[in-house]
Amino acid sequence: MQIQSILHQLGNYFLEPWALALMAALIPLLIFYMVKPKPEEMMLPSLRFFMEQQKNSKVRSAIRLIRRNMFLLLHILLVMGLAIAAAQPFVQGQVEAEHSVLVLDRSASMNDDFQEAKNYLIENLGKSNTLITVDDDARIVERSVSGSEARQAINEVEAVQTSTDVAGALRIASSIKGEYFIASDMDHSTGEQSISSLLDGLRASGTVDIMETSQDNSWGIVSVEPGRVTSIDVENFADSSEDVDITYGESMTTVSLEPGEVRTLQLEMKEGRNTVELEEDGYSPDNTAHVYVPDQRSLDVSVVGENRFLEKTFQLINHTEVETLNPGTDSLPESDAVVVTSSSDILPSIRQEAVSRDATVMMKSEGNMDALDLEGESISQQVTVNRPVNTYIGETESFNISTQGYRSYSEPGNAVMMSENGSTLVYNIDDSDFNRDFIYPVFWKRAVSEMVELPTVDNTNYMIGELYDGKKLLKSGFSQIDGQTVAVNHVDRDESVTEKTFVRSQGESSVQGQRNVSHLLALALMLLMLGEYAYLERQGDIR
Repeated sequence: MQIQSILHQLGNYFLEPWALALMAALIPLLIFYMVKPKPEEMMLPSLRFFMEQQKNSKVRSAIRLIRRNMFLLLHILLVMGLAIAAAQPFVQGQVEAEHSVLVLDRSASMNDDFQEAKNYLIENLGKSNTLITVDDDARIVERSVSGSEARQAINEVEAVQTSTDVAGALRIASSIKGEYFIASDMDHSTGEQSISSLLDGLRASGTVDIMETSQDNSWGIVSVEPGRVTSIDVENFADSSEDVDITYGESMTTVSLEPGEVRTLQLEMKEGRNTVELEEDGYSPDNTAHVYVPDQRSLDVSVVGENRFLEKTFQLINHTEVETLNPGTDSLPESDAVVVTSSSDILPSIRQEAVSRDATVMMKSEGNMDALDLEGESISQQVTVNRPVNTYIGETESFNISTQGYRSYSEPGNAVMMSENGSTLVYNIDDSDFNRDFIYPVFWKRAVSEMVELPTVDNTNYMIGELYDGKKLLKSGFSQIDGQTVAVNHVDRDESVTEKTFVRSQGESSVQGQRNVSHLLALALMLLMLGEYAYLERQGDIR
């Protein structure tokens, strides 16, 4: 019973306390040294006088005793060290996790701390690792990979300037067992959703460690309306009045903003690339606006048939010259684009000629569908347009036609379609259900400009997260895409104004556990053996 109690106490310091019994090897070792005959000493008479003097020194006597029993002490230390090493001593401290679930926030609010976030995750790699990245969506990048593979994956992740779906990342993480390391400011900006319960769920499954971040954002650009005269809204997020320096081109101005004040700037843009910059305040993504103004030329559009809403729309587009043709016209003029309305008395030859043009819009009608060799019965369906603008039209009449050979610009796909060569837009919806929408003029301006490949301010200026040629834009600035300059702006007030949605609990830390230090003891024993070897070699016992 006493032995069990002792082993229990030793268990607080050793993983295998029974191995300390190996110290019993000290008994035969001591016996060996006790029975070992002492070497015969010979003293030269001439040295006896000096040796007698040295015997009077207690310090010298102690040193002489130690030197005479040097090997005994070394061997005692070796035996004790081997026994302790076999008992596997440990200390409490940070240990490598069996499986680390790593969450890397690469959204706009983390841009200034992104490299620090990478370093934090690399420091907390486990034996096995799963990497989840977060921007306006959350996804698993690597699952159950080694530390080296996870390190490479982390280093390859690039920062973007989107909103943050932290809740989505926590939901994914909750489906994976392990220890959780979250490199994020926890600013969930994609919707009104509390993440506290998700964090509580993770804490119930394992250790949750959240990187400490600090963000100081005093002001920022919260709205950009690109144009030849661009409107930019600058907001003061601070609790005090601020004087903000604003640079545009070669000029600079200073605006004074009261706490919470939003100031609208109207700036005339030059053709080409334009940049408006606020002075730095600790959060860079919302301090710059980019506007690209392409060279403009007049666009000639011919509208065949009657559609007064459409005619008025093209008249409002400042770079478009519109010509309205009677339904009974027998020839088409040279123009950049042709729009064939749903008028029933348009000549079949005109419809066929329009189809052969490089940029043609065929509006919903049986005659236009026949000219396109499309057949289908009329149906009623809910329609959402995705390109060239995103808008919900509602319930409208359309033909149930095949989408084969066309790219869908809508949901369902047969409502608005573009031919594969980009020359024909099939406007297969009832125009009266859309023409009173405020987005109607924008739709036609972008659609026709896209078809004739005419760059405009509308189709060369985008916001983060929007689609360009089917690709989501994730970084602000100027980019060359398919030979066209495109300006992308980060405008997301929810990202700019960081509101902490949780309080980090005092108990959170890296993974704690029993750290085996036997390897350190083994290293010390090796050094001890090397020391003995060096001593013997110096004495000449090893040749």
